[in-house]
Amino acid sequence: MRTIIAPRGYEPLYRNTLEQLQWTTSTTKAPFGATRLLLQRPARTHSDTNALFERRAERALARIAALEQHPARTAFTLHLTGSAISFSMLTISILSAIAGQPLLAPVFIGAAAWMVAAIAAPSVRVWRTRRVQHGLHAEYQALRVCTLTQRIADTAQQPDQPSYLASAPGGPTPSAKVNAAVVLQSQ
Repeated sequence: MRTIIAPRGYEPLYRNTLEQLQWTTSTTKAPFGATRLLLQRPARTHSDTNALFERRAERALARIAALEQHPARTAFTLHLTGSAISFSMLTISILSAIAGQPLLAPVFIGAAAWMVAAIAAPSVRVWRTRRVQHGLHAEYQALRVCTLTQRIADTAQQPDQPSYLASAPGGPTPSAKVNAAVVLQSQ
């Protein structure tokens, strides 16, 4: 039995992918709104190639969650930085007024910093979203390769399948799993 923590909003993606990799999943709540997936595998042989696909799929799931959250985090950090500068400038102005020498320049600098951050944050979010699209596409492709290859391997191992289907053009071949493993290792 294994446990994986799925970030908030990504539990269906994690569950679907892991079930396609032949894991039985059940869920419990985890801290900060995340979901804890309890994984259990039916008794069957487990090869090194399957482990390679599972590791790559888990890495892709984690990167998808990180890449999709990155633009919002970057914009939030920019907005928070502008607010911190604004607050510190307001504090300097208030302390100078208490000391008997009121200064207005820090107030204007703080207000300008806050306004620049507030105006720039949505643009930065859009810019970062465009920048991560290629990485997201690559990780979703890796998930597709992992799950599709696992399905092909499972189909090829079914004893009730006629032997002519396993060697038919476009059907599962014994080398498909190895070819997909080479593709995943090169990424």
